[in-house]
Amino acid sequence: MSAYNKNKQKWIYTLFFYSLLAISIFLVVDIGSNLFSRYSGNRMYEELKDEKPVPPQVSEPIAVTDSQETPESLQSSNLEMLNTLKEKNSDTIAWLEVPGTKIDYPVMQSKDNKYYLRKTFNKEYNILGSIFADYRNSPDFNDKNTVIYGHNMKDGSMFYDILLLKNQDFYNKNSKILITLDDRILQYSIFSVYEVNKDYDYRSPNYDENDFKKLLADFEAKSVIKSDITPSGDDKILTLSTCSYSFGNARLVAHAVLTDVIKF
Repeated sequence: MSAYNKNKQKWIYTLFFYSLLAISIFLVVDIGSNLFSRYSGNRMYEELKDEKPVPPQVSEPIAVTDSQETPESLQSSNLEMLNTLKEKNSDTIAWLEVPGTKIDYPVMQSKDNKYYLRKTFNKEYNILGSIFADYRNSPDFNDKNTVIYGHNMKDGSMFYDILLLKNQDFYNKNSKILITLDDRILQYSIFSVYEVNKDYDYRSPNYDENDFKKLLADFEAKSVIKSDITPSGDDKILTLSTCSYSFGNARLVAHAVLTDVIKF
């Protein structure tokens, strides 16, 4: 082999080596960055949870038009919590908790549904993003259908635990959702969990009464769990939505109907 060919071959090997090295470094940095992003984001949310008061336990269901007295200290702690969060970020509208799961986060709302996809409560970029309400919804949860989004993170954070609700036994023991607002706590009961293409119409804030009745029936028909709850066209529902990886553009959805209101 001529000296020219040897030098050419050596140059190709050298280029190949450094290309692999560059790719390896990029992958290590990228993986490390994602891991740190998740760690820092989860740590920040855990610190926020330390400020959250424990909601009262309701032994008997109450009508959604009634109110139940709560201790003055609880009222004060809820107001203090939300006021403190709103001082840190005025986009805060509520606190969401699904008892029995790791879903326990502040709810944000922006002028669109993109801002909090990759921004946490502190408005800094993070792969976790935030739990946030659809921008079209009223922040007081008075729409027919309030929709809340969150990422399905493989580390078990954000809305990953919606997956657990697909299991009938788990659902039977963990079917409630709590929303804490400034002046009341809303309790919802989950009645449907299913996977669907993202184009399916489950995200509108309000529907015509007849259309809403048909959709409620469709939500129940699609459900992979069996529920004793049958919402009516006069009810208000809460929808939790996250990505699913069962098929392309899939969404995992949980619907819950408003059953109890605890006013402060």
